[in-house]
Amino acid sequence: MSTKIKITFIIILTFVLGIILGAMASRALLHNRIQKTFSMRNPVFISKIYMNIIQPDEEQAKKIKKILDAHVKLMTEMRMEFSNKIRLSWESLEKEMESILTPEQKKRLEENAPGPMRRFRNFRNRKAPFPGKPRRNFPPGPRK
Repeated sequence: MSTKIKITFIIILTFVLGIILGAMASRALLHNRIQKTFSMRNPVFISKIYMNIIQPDEEQAKKIKKILDAHVKLMTEMRMEFSNKIRLSWESLEKEMESILTPEQKKRLEENAPGPMRRFRNFRNRKAPFPGKPRRNFPPGPRK
């Protein structure tokens, strides 16, 4: 092999490796950022975040944990209550519209529905992640 071919091969290989490493690093950083965002939304992780930021001593940790646990419980209840209200509102909307729509319109709405119900429906109706393993706590088949 001539030196020109070797140099060209090394440059191309370096370029490809750079692209692969850059993509992997970008994905790792993005995954970390997304994980932080979702953990901030979940009340259960708030106590962990507070404890990591504050870094209390043992005596403070007991008192702070008690306070955080009470608030996490309250926030979790509020979150569940709000989620249920939103779900009921979407179900009510669908029931009210069901009597007006034609079968074709119902089918189109089922396939292209806006809002959280479409995502929930798609999540419930997806196949099991591994053959032979059941889906997580969801009843089989489409929502009724």
